[in-house]
Amino acid sequence: MKFIDIHTHRKNTCTSVLSIINVIAGIDTPPDNSWFSAGVHPWYLDTDFFNLLEKLIAQQQCLAVGECGLDFMPSVLKQHPLQKQEQFFLKQSELAEQYQKPLIIHCVKCFDKLLALKKSFKPKIPWIIHGFSKNSALARQLTGAGFYLSFGAHLFKSDKNCKALQNISVSRFFLETDEQTVYDIKQIYQKAATIKRIDLQELQKQIENNFKQVFKTT
Repeated sequence: MKFIDIHTHRKNTCTSVLSIINVIAGIDTPPDNSWFSAGVHPWYLDTDFFNLLEKLIAQQQCLAVGECGLDFMPSVLKQHPLQKQEQFFLKQSELAEQYQKPLIIHCVKCFDKLLALKKSFKPKIPWIIHGFSKNSALARQLTGAGFYLSFGAHLFKSDKNCKALQNISVSRFFLETDEQTVYDIKQIYQKAATIKRIDLQELQKQIENNFKQVFKTT
């Protein structure tokens, strides 16, 4: 069994690790011979970038759409207002449905809005919130609405985030390294196994099952 890193910004050459490398359309170059996701990030909303996106999503090595999403930090809203962010996000949601690939979501300070969009959009393809760092109440609300959550290095510094992982089903989460370099995916798996009080290999098996179901791999 492999350690599956569903969202990272670096290629991992270890044979025991399966990584999905995040590609920002118009900024990043897709990796050779590696799985990747492709999206227009809410920090870099550009129509020209979006026009490049569909060609990336159509590639066989692209397993997911994203990261895309909503970011309500004042500095981001000043450059990319809510309406613009929502427009780009919904277009990418439509592409995820068209190509039958899950949506990887960046969400900052706007979970209520994201929940409302999912309720109105009614996606058939899974929506995954990457880098989830919040509490149990929000985790339960999101998973109850059908979201998957991806946890990362925040598990090492936040008790509330650990409790959030502890209190959701093993069938509803993934693990990731994102941009940080302090913890590798194997360390994050071990931390998650400790939090869930299950054997590491059992956790690997469950996340592999989640991965096959959501990303439609064999």
